[in-house]
Amino acid sequence: MRLLELTLAFVEVQNGSILIDEIENGLHHSVLQDVWQSINQLSQKFNVQVFATTHSYECMVAARDAFAAMESQDLSIHRLSHHDDGIVATTYPFEALDFTLDYGAEIR
Repeated sequence: MRLLELTLAFVEVQNGSILIDEIENGLHHSVLQDVWQSINQLSQKFNVQVFATTHSYECMVAARDAFAAMESQDLSIHRLSHHDDGIVATTYPFEALDFTLDYGAEIR
């Protein structure tokens, strides 16, 4: 049901953007890589930019693995942190994800 809901959302926002909060909610960890591959395909087919949030390390690894399996580098992870002067965003481009995720850097 969750994947059907996401698919219909892509059709509705064609040529736009979609925000998915806690993307892993309602999904078993064993299907996360397949879900990310579907999201990548849907985003390309309907020309949709995806912004997804998660606190799940497994979900981030699944996203990286899914995009790598599809030979796509259209993935970046952005970490938001509170600092004295406000919120700071740190961007991890696809090329940096292997090192960042495989060596346990805290990016959630």
